[in-house]
Amino acid sequence: MTPTGKVLILDGMWSKTVAAVRSLGRHGLKVTAGEVTRLAAALFSRHAALRAVYPSPVTEPRAFLAWLDRELDKGYDAVLPFETVTQEFLAVHRTRIESRTRFPFAPLQAMRLMGDKAETTKMAAALGLPIPRTVHPHSVEEAALILKDFPAPAVVKPRTSSGTRGLRYVSRAEDLWPAYRDVHVRHPFPIVQERIPPGGEAIGVGALYNKGKARALFAFKRLREYPVTGGSSTLRMSVRHPEAEAAAERLLDSIGWHGPAMVEFKAHPSDGRPRFLEVNPRFWGSLSLAIRAGVDFPWLLYRMAVDGDIEPVRDYRTGVVVRSIVPGEILHFLTRRGRVRSEIPAEARRGRGGDDLISLEDPLPVIGRVLSLFPLLTRSDLRRILSN
Repeated sequence: MTPTGKVLILDGMWSKTVAAVRSLGRHGLKVTAGEVTRLAAALFSRHAALRAVYPSPVTEPRAFLAWLDRELDKGYDAVLPFETVTQEFLAVHRTRIESRTRFPFAPLQAMRLMGDKAETTKMAAALGLPIPRTVHPHSVEEAALILKDFPAPAVVKPRTSSGTRGLRYVSRAEDLWPAYRDVHVRHPFPIVQERIPPGGEAIGVGALYNKGKARALFAFKRLREYPVTGGSSTLRMSVRHPEAEAAAERLLDSIGWHGPAMVEFKAHPSDGRPRFLEVNPRFWGSLSLAIRAGVDFPWLLYRMAVDGDIEPVRDYRTGVVVRSIVPGEILHFLTRRGRVRSEIPAEARRGRGGDDLISLEDPLPVIGRVLSLFPLLTRSDLRRILSN
């Protein structure tokens, strides 16, 4: 395929999508930003040359596929989805899509494997990576037996959810079995894990792979989250963490990963070593931090798709701090009743990096984020975002 300098970006509701639109637009590409509603943050960016509103792949899959066929006939270098459901939908129809454009993401089977917390925890343990104590019952009867002796505090996790959707934190052992049953109703056969005590660092390692070979790695520390019990990061800082980086690379190497992914860890305060938690087999929420620190994942993915490969990127600036004020930091502040600045390490207070959305050079995505509340509250296919 002859490069055209055009790229189609889907799932424009997310802040990470705004980061990608800005990145690729600044590199001179003609970006079409799309979403199921016009009221989506990325569609308000000045770096989106064109905007598209398409049928929902969740509620109208046939109509979405027909729209995608017509859109890809316009001659794009690549199509880049930013939400799991869209990414997997495109992977199902990979042959059809790749007859028209490039789709630089892992095979569907690998996506689903890496999105399964039970399977990735088993993989991590087999590789010798530290993990929290974990059980994954295969029947309700087995769960009832195992959980009699499982210690609290613990967390019940759906195998394939994202964010905090479906999670149940349990502080008393006698509440563990009822919590498991409740989660099992909506998310069959969840896993149960030891809850790592507070005090340890929460580390993420973002990665870009090309057919089993690491092409970029980036580590960051989650300084604040919403919900405060554990959720999306609202304040993060770029760091180097050799142990977590090596662990993430071993795990992704083992499956021959392709495309973007982010591996999450939480250090145990008893020894400071990171425990593997899960893999996000897609672009992650704090993507703008990596770009600001010098690892421009969207641009690297585009170049990899068009050129076939890129030079590995391992160097970046540490100490860069990026916030998510709207809505993350606001919600965190409200739940913490103003106790915010005291929670920020001194090294992070010195860091400068900006915000996921707020930008004087590109101010309108913030307005788009506020306006997006209307479709988020009224559309069933978008309400799952709020549930995260």
